[in-house]
Amino acid sequence: MSKKIIFLTAAVTLALVSLSFGTDQNDQTPLPQEKLIKTPVKFSFAPNVGTGGLVGENNETNLSLNLIGGTNGTINGVEVGGVVNIVTRNVAGFQYSGVVNTVGGDVMGWQDAGVCNVVNGDLYGYQNSGVFNSAGKVYGHQESGVVNVAYQEVNGLQAAGITNVTPGTVNGMQVSGFVNTGGDVNGAQISGVVNIAKNVKGVQLGLVNISDNIQGVPLGLVNYIRSVGFHYQAYVDEIGATSFALRNGGEYLYTLLTLGFKYYDDNNIACAFGWGIGGRVPINEKWSANIDAIAQALSSEQYTNDETDFLGKVRIGGGWQINSHVALIGGLSMNVFMSEDNKGDLLPGYIADAQRHLHRWTRVWPGAYVGLEF
Repeated sequence: MSKKIIFLTAAVTLALVSLSFGTDQNDQTPLPQEKLIKTPVKFSFAPNVGTGGLVGENNETNLSLNLIGGTNGTINGVEVGGVVNIVTRNVAGFQYSGVVNTVGGDVMGWQDAGVCNVVNGDLYGYQNSGVFNSAGKVYGHQESGVVNVAYQEVNGLQAAGITNVTPGTVNGMQVSGFVNTGGDVNGAQISGVVNIAKNVKGVQLGLVNISDNIQGVPLGLVNYIRSVGFHYQAYVDEIGATSFALRNGGEYLYTLLTLGFKYYDDNNIACAFGWGIGGRVPINEKWSANIDAIAQALSSEQYTNDETDFLGKVRIGGGWQINSHVALIGGLSMNVFMSEDNKGDLLPGYIADAQRHLHRWTRVWPGAYVGLEF
């Protein structure tokens, strides 16, 4: 390292330290909001080491440029830091840090950080980080690669790679790769795996959706609504298969998980696993009507190749409530069976011969089902 560079580094360091220690002693203790020192432009090497004095939280700054980090009382404008920005009161404007932004009060504007943004007050605007965002109330948008937390409520959008957490009300949308948790949701929860809420007015879309009550659409593999619970079905159909189903979801819109068996002999048992969606309309205390569609993957021990056949059903039926725990269910169906080989021996003989379309053998026939729901 040349002598000139060493001298220049020492001079700059000495100047910064002199500026820090050269402020009035009244600046060495935190000032009330109305007495903050207006500092249009501030340069900092590290928190409280720069042009703002030893107590950076006494500064109300319009432009704060921080090499490693800086401390300010209020930002009304722009703050840029290499590692950390610390604001003890409020930010109105734009705040960027390579690692962390922390704000003791509210943010009205935009925060961007490489790792995390932490706001003890409320957010009015936009937060973006690589890992973690937090605020009290959110009026706007939180976007994070891993986690967003709004400790009170969200009015807008939370979007995270892993999870969004809000114990309060969500007026808007939560979108995540894994799990969303909210209080009352007025809008939508969309996740790759799990949505959890109290009262929902809108949509839950995920593999598993959980809520206390819902006025809207829960759409997933399993939808558990505490006020409705799960219902279990056992029924037989026209091809002689015995099936079991888990009916879950709301009183009017529901989904089905189905598992069926057809016994031919000791060397051949066909199994079908499927998912369906349907609607139910209560007619009175005893009677209800329903329509649903079920898609099933069917395999048989007789056929050992890797192909999976398709069995689809559209059913129109109803239910009669025998007592508070058991209902008789049944109705008519339209069925379609598609396979790569002509597997007519899996179906009763009265079903019409298969037609070949697009390298698949297809059979279509009307049917019926009857069973019990618990």
